[in-house]
Amino acid sequence: MNALDKIRRTGGAVVTGSLWLAFLYGAVLHASASGPMFVMSTLAVAAIGTFFGVVQWRSALSRLVLAACLAVQTSLVVYGAAGATYQLDYHMYYFSFMALLAVMLDWRTILLYSGVVAVHHLVLNFALPYAVFPDGADFARVLLHAVAVVIECAVLIWFTREVAAVIKGFDGFGERISGAMDENDLTFRLSNGGSSQMTGFVETINGFVSKVQGLVAQMAGGSRKSAEAAKAIDSNVQQLTDYARVQEDSAQQIAAALEETSVNINQINELSKKNRSHAERMGQQTTQVVAAMGVLQDNTKRVTQVTQTIQDISEQINLLALNASIEAARAGDSGRGFAVVADEVKKLADHVASSTQQINADVAQVENNVTECVTAIDEVKEGIGDITEGTQKTDVALQEQSAATEQITSTVNQFSESLRTVVANIDATAQEVQKVSSFAQEIDQQINSFKYN
Repeated sequence: MNALDKIRRTGGAVVTGSLWLAFLYGAVLHASASGPMFVMSTLAVAAIGTFFGVVQWRSALSRLVLAACLAVQTSLVVYGAAGATYQLDYHMYYFSFMALLAVMLDWRTILLYSGVVAVHHLVLNFALPYAVFPDGADFARVLLHAVAVVIECAVLIWFTREVAAVIKGFDGFGERISGAMDENDLTFRLSNGGSSQMTGFVETINGFVSKVQGLVAQMAGGSRKSAEAAKAIDSNVQQLTDYARVQEDSAQQIAAALEETSVNINQINELSKKNRSHAERMGQQTTQVVAAMGVLQDNTKRVTQVTQTIQDISEQINLLALNASIEAARAGDSGRGFAVVADEVKKLADHVASSTQQINADVAQVENNVTECVTAIDEVKEGIGDITEGTQKTDVALQEQSAATEQITSTVNQFSESLRTVVANIDATAQEVQKVSSFAQEIDQQINSFKYN
């Protein structure tokens, strides 16, 4: 049911109600004067109008019958007031009810009503004047009323035609717009159908649809670009996530390597401390050896002095033996035994002197060896001192390296933790970007559902 049919249905009910009001009015005021035939006539007209106005309201014939019933009912009310001073005032109902017919928006009902009223006045003015005018026939009055009816009829016909055309146009527009909305078609345009009253409305709607079409076209381009940009951002975020994960793994590997290096440095530091301890003990032992060599060197010097003394004594003994030999030779045979002893003593003194020289040579060699050994030991001691100093420097360097390694390890661990946070943030960003990308695709799909090209 379109809007015009709804209005006509309501209008038919209103006109039908007017028929029954006229019946009640006439039955109450004029039943005693006009008789039961009058009441039955108004009742029959109201019943007929009800059938066509309420039951068979859709057809144009029903509206025409209803309009005719309204004209007849008005004439019966005027007839019922025959002889009354206010009968002439009842003629106002002709004009009122004719205006009432406009609610059905059918100009033919107004034209038929006017024709029925005109024929009623002309015929009864001559055939039964008291049923129309209280003072009898009055053709001039009939003409006067006719002019008013014609004017009102013309205005109402124009009004109902224009209003019906507008409503029909709106019905057509509604169907056209509804169909376009169902199809998401923004390329449709309305036509005024030759009605000048609809031109402004049609131009307004078409202009609005054109603007919406342009906006949707712009939105389509923007949404497409947004979807592409969202995809690109999503891809970049994924690459960034992968890169951050690689960096996180690398940082963890570096941290593990640094921890292992720190352990190795600590082990080297322990070994260096042990080496330094050994070197210090070697230095102490070397010092002791040097001291012992000094004592040995002093002892060799005393041995040399002793052997020198022995050598001096052997020389003196040799000299004494020589003197004894000389004295024994002077003594002759009596000194021959003494000469043998003196010779043996001389030999023993020579042997002692020879042995003493050998001892002195050996002691001198030992003393030279001790001197060389002391020199070598001094060089070793100096080397051990250098080793000890080097191990001390190495120990300090290793401690510094260990501290630096621990600092670097701590920094790398902090960097790794920061990377974990960054990766978590990137993951959250990636999820939001995926949502934005999904929303952009949905918007693009929804916009593409519109027909705008």
